Amino acid sequence: MSKPVTLADRIRYAFDALMAKGFLALLAWHLIISLGVVVTIALVVVLLGMTPLDEAGDPIAFKTLVWTVLMHAIDPGTITGDENGPAWRSIMMVATVGGIMLIGSLVAVLVATVAGVIISLARRSPVGQTELPLAPFLAVASIPALLNLLEFPLH
Repeated sequence: MSKPVTLADRIRYAFDALMAKGFLALLAWHLIISLGVVVTIALVVVLLGMTPLDEAGDPIAFKTLVWTVLMHAIDPGTITGDENGPAWRSIMMVATVGGIMLIGSLVAVLVATVAGVIISLARRSPVGQTELPLAPFLAVASIPALLNLLEFPLH
C-alpha cells in the first residue's frame, strides 16, 4: 500500500513542476514574489502609520512609497540616507535583506541556466565530447582570469 499524499507532498510536487518549466517561468515567479514582498512591506508601513512625509508635510502617495521600498530592496546603499527614525530603518532593513535574497536567487537561476545551455551545446558538439562535468564552469570562471592576463601580461 502506498502512503497517503500529504500537503507537503503536493507543495513539493508543485515546486518541482515550476522548476521544470524553465528559466522564463522562474523569472516570472521571481518578479511576482519581488513585487509581492515590496507591496507587503509598503502596506505594513501604511498600517503602522510610518509613511514618510513629503516636502509639504503630507504623507507620500502609496505608489511613491512602493517605489521607495523597491529602491531599498534593490539597492542596499539606500538605507544609509534614511532619516525617518529607527522603526522606519528597521522595516527598510527587512526590505533590503529581502531584496538581497531575491536578487541572489535570481543570479543563481541565471547561472544555472547559462551552465545548462553551455553543457547542452557541448553535448551537441561535433567533436563528440559527452562528458564535460567541469568544463563549462571552468570556462566561465576563467574569463576574469584571462582578462586580467590580457591587461597585465606576466613577464
